[in-house]
Amino acid sequence: MSRRAPTWCFAWLAAFAAFARLPLGLAAANPVQGDVTPGLYKVRDLPDVRVRMRDGVELAVRIIRPDAEGKFPAVMAYYPYRLLTQLKPASSEREYSNLFNAPYYLAERGYISVNYDVRGTGASGGSSPDMYSDAERQDGYDMVEWIARQPWSNGNVGMWGLSYGGVDTWQVAALAPPHLKAIIVGDGTEDEYGDWTYPGGVPRPIVFGGFAAGMAASNFAPPDRSRLAINGPTSGKSTCRTMFPGALSFSSTKRMARTGGRARCGPITDASSAQCS
Repeated sequence: MSRRAPTWCFAWLAAFAAFARLPLGLAAANPVQGDVTPGLYKVRDLPDVRVRMRDGVELAVRIIRPDAEGKFPAVMAYYPYRLLTQLKPASSEREYSNLFNAPYYLAERGYISVNYDVRGTGASGGSSPDMYSDAERQDGYDMVEWIARQPWSNGNVGMWGLSYGGVDTWQVAALAPPHLKAIIVGDGTEDEYGDWTYPGGVPRPIVFGGFAAGMAASNFAPPDRSRLAINGPTSGKSTCRTMFPGALSFSSTKRMARTGGRARCGPITDASSAQCS
């Protein structure tokens, strides 16, 4: 029985089909209404994968893939919001969410979704000294190349993200990983200072109030209890000793630099340098 999906899911499939060189027959004939053919594959969920980065830190990774033999294109995303345990199939069209349901949706249609917690957050090891840290971006580069080396990968890796994930997608693309073929950015910016934290030079209350407080509480919390078995019982202690509430860096003049007359906060990236092979 066919089911409807949000219209921009069709846009996703079209974009990723282009980078993966897959037939657009995956999409139904009426994209305006968002009709999509039924999933082609059953789904296999690998919730507790650990991937070691170049400095020895292990990241918590969840892989949701077609339950079939062969090599497939992959789509990567990462966040600091402890989302790994919240990924699930959509129960209905009305309740579909790209953030939580897209990995299953894409896996049913021939794409492997690789999602992971930013280092120092969720069930990942290490610590996060700042939002969008150098180590975090390097992890993104390394993860793209790790995916491309896996026996289930056909070497084509895409990346997507919303909000925080949109920013890190720009940043990883700017590093030009050899196997990154396409990106989709939703609600992201390459100018965190001007667009998010100090629009027009005025502090944005929601950033320094709700968002900063929420991130501080989340980042200083121990690893997800359900995942302690794979992360080790003491990992939370080392994380808390070295963690810094990243959103506070937005208030530091040391984090601001002026380029082209515009003030920017955090790692400075130029969206024009983002490229996919």
